[in-house]
Formats: sequence, C-alpha cells, structure tokens
Amino acid sequence: QIDVKNAYGNSVLKETVYMNQPKGFEIGDNLVCKLNKSIYGLKQSGNEWNKLLNNELLKLSFKRLKTDSCVYIKQSEIENIIIIAVYVDDILIMGKHKSEICKIKCDIAKVFEIDDLGDCKYVLGLNVERGSDWLSVNQRQYILNILQQYNMTDCNPARTPLVQGQKMVQCKGKSGDSSCEECGKVEATAYRSLIGTLMFLAVSTRPDISYAVSMLSRFNNNPHFVHFSAAKHILRYLKGTVDYGIIFKKSNQPLVGYSDADWANDLNDRRSYTGFVFLLANGPVAWEARKQPTVGLSSSEAEYVGLAQGS
Repeated sequence: QIDVKNAYGNSVLKETVYMNQPKGFEIGDNLVCKLNKSIYGLKQSGNEWNKLLNNELLKLSFKRLKTDSCVYIKQSEIENIIIIAVYVDDILIMGKHKSEICKIKCDIAKVFEIDDLGDCKYVLGLNVERGSDWLSVNQRQYILNILQQYNMTDCNPARTPLVQGQKMVQCKGKSGDSSCEECGKVEATAYRSLIGTLMFLAVSTRPDISYAVSMLSRFNNNPHFVHFSAAKHILRYLKGTVDYGIIFKKSNQPLVGYSDADWANDLNDRRSYTGFVFLLANGPVAWEARKQPTVGLSSSEAEYVGLAQGS
C-alpha cells in the first residue's frame, strides 16, 4: 500500500485560474495569484490528478479496466499479473511476486513522492489481515464507531438483522396522506444518515445485512418510528457480530453463484425481492439484495427474474 503525497499538487492546470493571496504572504494590495498547478479545493483538481495518474500508469504498460476505471492490470507472463487499485491518492499494488511489486512501486516513486505503507492492513475503513493461505477483511472498528455514535455500545445484541416475520409498510395515515403522527414520524435526515452508514457496511464486508438495509432504504422519504426502530435493530445485530467479516482461502474451485427470490413479499406494491451472491476462494466477492422492477405473476416468474438479475 502506498500513498501519494500532495496528490492534487502534481497536476498542471490547463485553465487560467486566479486566487486571493494567502494570509500572511500578501505582497501589496489589489494583487492575486495565478495558479500553475492544482490545489485542494478546486473543482477540477480531482479530475486533473486522475488524468495524470492514468497517463503515468499507462506509460508503465498497465491497462485500465473498462468495467472499473479505478483498477489497472499488467500481465507480462501467463501467471505474472500485477493489479493496481486506486482510490484518489491511495494505491494498492497486488501481485504474485514481491519483487515485481517492489519494481512497480519504485517506478511510481520516480514520478511522484510517495509514502510506503508496507503490507496493506487498513484501507478505506476496512481491516485487512493475512495468513499463509488466507486473507480476511472486516470492519470491526467502523462498527464500534457506529455503536458509539448512536449510544448503543451497551445495547443487548440481536440474533438476526430483522425481527423474524416483521413486515414493513409505508405509513399513509388515516386520511391517506403521508403525515401520520400516530406512529411517530422521525426526522428524515437522521434516518437517511443511519441507513447510509449501514449501506457502506452492507456493500463492503457484510452481505448478511444487505436485505435488511435495502428494505429499510425504501422509507428514506417518509420514515417513521417503526422504520427507525428496525434500523436500530440492525445495530443490535452488529453488536453481537462485530467481528464478522469475509475470509478468503486458497481454493481451486471456480466462481460459484447463488440466486433466490421471494414472491410478492412487499406489502406496498407486491413486487418481489431478488438476492444473489457469488463466491470465489471460499468467500463472497459480489452480492446484492434488490426489489424487482416488475410484479411477478407467479413464484416461477419471480425466480426467473431473480436469476436474470443475478447473472
């Protein structure tokens, strides 16, 4: 893992941009500074840095994936593959031979000033641990921070992400509008913040809460107490499973996928839900829980739609 120092400051501006003189460095009145390079805060800084980094990696014979523009691959031999993953100025370099990784690292250091962070242990909120034949990824500290943020550090753990058999409906009140006060309407901003926090977990390392978070996200526009309570139930489940994560182990098994669907289980519009997961190296690499775009006329139709979404 490496980090590029002052990443945005490496790219040269193509537009003419002026800025006020920095405080403490003023020279005369009615003068401004003309920027020759990008600085943090400009709208185009991120784009210019990405273009610069992309050009330098292409010079090193890397190819940018069309399916993910933040991933680059270099293959010199059949089994000698170097993979680079980029998140702004954080760069992960992966390969089979450590000597090849060090060479790429040195090539990048010739162009940019970098911090060598060694073997990846923590990146983007993910804890990474490695063994001789396994690799694990979890978000233990992230979960502990969430529990502390919502004052649920000492809550009682729950055994499931949702209460078994619980059905969520959109409250419309007695008059048919969406301003019912009887079931306790909650602030939408606070509810969305909690759902967004849980969503990051669901898409990163916790497929076990994907359905629960996806289902509760349908009420972002008009959340009520019952929905907020269900979201906090997920926090109680996380309290008891704080060490859960994904473990990858060496395996010769090919990519395996599973897909399933319920039928008309949504009481609001009777659309079905699809869930799928793909496993590689004994661990999930892709998963999702989403509501189907159409109303299935039978359980078989719902299953076929789920199979198509999974593939």
